[in-house]
Amino acid sequence: MDRVLLISAVRPFGDMAAMVLGWRGWRLERAADFSEADARLRENPPDVVLLDLDSGAKEGLALCRRLKADPEREWPLIVISSSSRDRDVRAAIEAGCDDYLTKPIASDELDHKVEELLGRVDRRRFPRINASMQISFEDFKGIFFEYSRNLSRNGIFIEMDPPLPLDACLRLSFSLPEPVAKPVLAYGRVVRRVEGTEEKIGGVGVRFIHMDEESRRLIDSLVADQVRVSPSQPGGIFARVSLHAGEFQREAIPTIDPLAQLLQDHEQLRASYDGLRADHLRLARRLALQNSLCHGVGARGLGDALSDALRDLVGISGYTVAVVGPDGGLVRLFGRPEVRGAPLPVPLSDAIRRALEGGKVYLPAEPEGAPPNRVLAAVPFSPREGLSGTLLVRELLAHKPALSPDDAAFLEHVGQILGPAIAMCVARGKLAATPDAQELATFFGAD
Repeated sequence: MDRVLLISAVRPFGDMAAMVLGWRGWRLERAADFSEADARLRENPPDVVLLDLDSGAKEGLALCRRLKADPEREWPLIVISSSSRDRDVRAAIEAGCDDYLTKPIASDELDHKVEELLGRVDRRRFPRINASMQISFEDFKGIFFEYSRNLSRNGIFIEMDPPLPLDACLRLSFSLPEPVAKPVLAYGRVVRRVEGTEEKIGGVGVRFIHMDEESRRLIDSLVADQVRVSPSQPGGIFARVSLHAGEFQREAIPTIDPLAQLLQDHEQLRASYDGLRADHLRLARRLALQNSLCHGVGARGLGDALSDALRDLVGISGYTVAVVGPDGGLVRLFGRPEVRGAPLPVPLSDAIRRALEGGKVYLPAEPEGAPPNRVLAAVPFSPREGLSGTLLVRELLAHKPALSPDDAAFLEHVGQILGPAIAMCVARGKLAATPDAQELATFFGAD
């Protein structure tokens, strides 16, 4: 069984990753700090390393550089982080990482990247399309303007003479061709170098290391719509069958029917598989949430555990937990980041009122209010009978554009878990059996 070592002090992501990768047949081992990671790396080297930079960026990058400088062993390494800032991505790529993934991880991205680094996926056999686009890119030293020749989900070939050296780290910017016509920002590394001759155009093959999920989805869609594979190109017989089945009518070539049926069956199986994988990710996220909030944390620990879970599993970077006071207003219990003395909405905003009255998560069409009291979502919960509260989503990670319907369903589960989690903290803290809003606020340290 292939072994994957996750170096992370953050419980929610580790629990989710263990379930997602375990479903694929890999064994996930975990190191909670860099000292433990060093010991595991020496004693029994894993097949792939997952490095969570939210556990310590400075130490993590130092470890990445050390592993990649090892002359005796290849260390396939994926960096995972909640940051999409240019300087952070660049630092990880320059340290030598093979891939850079941002939280929350997409349903298929983590297992796909691990599978690729384990060698189960031949990167060169991803379908490619001819795509002549102007590319602006920099190798962290200078800026270049060239044209691409072809494109796949995994990388791009750029025409240039003389070509850049192997392993050069690049930041690329280009617009996808019609009908997509969307801008893409990606980071990559030169993995192939072609010297130009009179008969052959020189250039570099660049493997994508990091891009946002929406850009990758658009590239996948573009390639799927436009791929045209000949017998001499990567893709094999199945791609040629796809082309023929799509271009000819059944009545004109009746012998194509068995192949067309095969393609249809394959698409149905793939859709079923994708659906099962998405369902599994949803289940993994819920179990990771329960493990984080219900494993005996105290008053302070609950806020930190909820912060880690919301960031790693949903992409939420700021929130407030409050209960309804006797005057009908909100009394703050805790939140992250801490905003001491920040007034809560009085009267209640429309999103909060709807969530409390309807007993369901409410996502306003537009954010309500301004930071630090902006409301992106209101999640109702109840810490005890007769007392209602709401989790207010304030901020998202910079690379997450909005909350999705899947996120709303997950937040519904957060509300179901948060009430009992607060009640368990209260029981361990030996408060009164039915604390009021102000007693809860004092217990959790809010002012």
